[in-house]
Order: sequence, then structure tokens, then C-alpha cells
Amino acid sequence: MDELDKRGLPYEYTLPNVSQSVILTRMEGRTPVPEKEQIEAFAAHGATMVIFLSAGQLERLSERLIAGGYAPDTPAAIVYKATWPDEKVVRTTVADLAEAGAR
Repeated sequence: MDELDKRGLPYEYTLPNVSQSVILTRMEGRTPVPEKEQIEAFAAHGATMVIFLSAGQLERLSERLIAGGYAPDTPAAIVYKATWPDEKVVRTTVADLAEAGAR
């Protein structure tokens, strides 16, 4: 946040009465995740989530986030190569993750 302030870049990390926590996780794939750390369990918190290594499972991810409690119209973003010169960001909703990823 100090670096963003120094560069004059706006940001919001948490929003009062909306989200005060950030969960960093991934979906299971070749490597399982503990039962208590399934996407649906984390989604039930309603916190901001950063989900790594899941671009190949966007339809399933969307279904599981909604099943866990996120509204279909919850804002979402797909970030490809974050911080790299060829970074790409697609803003969408939880319900439209797969469609946005295909584009």
C-alpha cells in the first residue's frame, strides 16, 4: 500500500460493511486441498477471495462460488500474468467467469 500511495495509485483493500478479510487459495486439481478449505467453505464467509491456478476450471469455480454463497452478480476479475508487462485483466461477475475467460 505504501508503494501505491507513493505512485498516487488508488486502491481499496477492504470495504466497511462489505468485506474486511482476504482469502488466498486455489481449487484442488492434481493436488487436493483440505476439506475445510474447499471453495464453497471459503465462499460462505463472503470475504474477498484471490484464487490462484484455477483458470482452466472457471465454469466449475463459478458454480462452486455460487453454491458457497456468492451472488451470481458479485464482481470478479481474471488476472493473467499479474505485474508482468503483458498483464491482462478481464472484469466480469462470478456467474460469467467461464465466458469471460473464453474471451
